[in-house]
Amino acid sequence: MITSDLVQRRLNIFWGYGSLDAPTWFVGMEEGLTSIDISELEIRFQATDGKIMADIRNDMTALSSHMKWFRPPFPLQYTWRYIINFYLCLVNDRRPSTEEVREYQRGVLGNLKLQQSAVIELMPLPSNTADESGWLYADYNVVGLRTRREYMNTYKSRRVIRLHQIIEQHRPQLAIFYSMSYLEEWRQVIGIPLRVVTQQMYFAQSDTTSFCVIPQPRGVPYSRLYEFADLIRPQCHRTIDPPRLS
Repeated sequence: MITSDLVQRRLNIFWGYGSLDAPTWFVGMEEGLTSIDISELEIRFQATDGKIMADIRNDMTALSSHMKWFRPPFPLQYTWRYIINFYLCLVNDRRPSTEEVREYQRGVLGNLKLQQSAVIELMPLPSNTADESGWLYADYNVVGLRTRREYMNTYKSRRVIRLHQIIEQHRPQLAIFYSMSYLEEWRQVIGIPLRVVTQQMYFAQSDTTSFCVIPQPRGVPYSRLYEFADLIRPQCHRTIDPPRLS
């Protein structure tokens, strides 16, 4: 069962999937759910308990709704497909094929052992909606979780500060943030000025890290992602290595 201690530990230490030593980070708002079955949510919590980062495949094998993305026929997950397309276009200087995107999702994304990518979530509690009506954690007797609004007010600012510190410590080559709703939070996490490159797409570069901010995929054509990649590639390519697929 999901206990208050289990929830509290996830709030305190969990950040996502893959390795913090990976050169490429994909940073989103929170982990989505394809099901609100409490038994599946319990599996998700148990699989990541006590971990800062988990393996997106090997640690999650008991969760069929999650593992479908990593088993034949390897369907492409909606959000991952979008951010992987952008990443592969940026580093390979060409539009990726569907099979290249599928191969990256299947074997590289969030792979802890391979250490090529990290899938980071600013907010640690999985949710299937951003609405109060879908809030799943009110009954766990944890400070700040009576409502989704209270959760955000209690934990978001401290997570922003901590994520900034983690980036400063691990210094990924490339960090791709997705969601315009969290643009102000991304600015704080990144800690250096972002500049608009094209509509709703931002870029910044420190001595060690290239930072990109893109929208979530709803209503944004891939052509705009590719245009953004083409515009920033000359500035950030010196810090980015192409992915290893095995």
